[in-house]
Amino acid sequence: MESRNRQIKRVGLGSPTYASRVGLGSPTPDQVGGRLYAKIVKRGRLTYAIIALCTLHLALFAAPFPFHLPPLSSSSVGSGLSTLAEGDDPSTVFWNPAGIAMMNQMSAQLTLTSFEGGKPASWSALVANSANRDASQFGLGLIRRHSSNSAGEFTSFEVLNPLAYRGIRSKVAWGFTPKFVAENFDGKWVYGMKLDAGVSLQTERTSGMTLAFVMQNFAGSNLRAFPWDSWGGLKSGSERNRLRMYLQVRLDKPFEFDYLSRNYRVGARLKPEDKKMPEVRAGLIRERGVGQYTAGLGYRAGGGTSLFEYAIVWNPDERSSFAHFLTYGYHVAGGTPTKPGSMSW
Repeated sequence: MESRNRQIKRVGLGSPTYASRVGLGSPTPDQVGGRLYAKIVKRGRLTYAIIALCTLHLALFAAPFPFHLPPLSSSSVGSGLSTLAEGDDPSTVFWNPAGIAMMNQMSAQLTLTSFEGGKPASWSALVANSANRDASQFGLGLIRRHSSNSAGEFTSFEVLNPLAYRGIRSKVAWGFTPKFVAENFDGKWVYGMKLDAGVSLQTERTSGMTLAFVMQNFAGSNLRAFPWDSWGGLKSGSERNRLRMYLQVRLDKPFEFDYLSRNYRVGARLKPEDKKMPEVRAGLIRERGVGQYTAGLGYRAGGGTSLFEYAIVWNPDERSSFAHFLTYGYHVAGGTPTKPGSMSW
């Protein structure tokens, strides 16, 4: 026993740990998570902290997500899920297929989510390819949801294959996304297809001012979990700007001011001058008159190609209502399209 106590003290676990403070008992190096916690204490690296957060989520119970919080990148979520007009993030695979033609990089992202302390029941894997020398403009997405909407609680899988087109020297891009969907209500699986269509207008390249419009699920099978949505969006800020700002408005009823004022999203992203510092995001989601605040951090590693991101959404009226998003992304910068008029899968 004395030898074991010296071993615990040597790895830094002799004092009360987080687990003991929340009533789980003091872990030893032989217990699950004990060695990982020791590395966090000893090295203090953000990477281990993120892995530990994932492990904690996996140990808890699943809870359904509200439908208006899709499991997208922490960058989009931290910015208030208002990045419809953003073409510099793989979340455009979900939001707006036209955004792929505005990208200048190839990106891949994996996102895990948890709601109100639940283990990850919703996740997404998104890939978007920049328009480079061969002018290929495509994306691919796989999204798994455990969610709830007005129709009830459901589980679904979506496979997204967006296509994008941009004319030669044009500031206008458009695209469409065929989606293959499986949804499960009350233990019964139903399969079908949906179609999205979107357009982006880059009004000024230097400032990065972009306007966007998209119709989601406007055609296809009659599925309960995927109704027709219409959105309009605005982005201000390019790669040259440290600050990017976003606005997104639901346009299902564009001529009803009360409807617009109850369904909108705003957000911002701030890049620090020091690349070793994390990127900061903040936003507000207004859905059916209910407000939720968002915040997020992004930390680049591996020479800037790897990106670890975390975002949180909370409702000030329900203090226990928290949604967590954890993302790992890999990015490779691309060049300016030489033949932006071609289109491929």
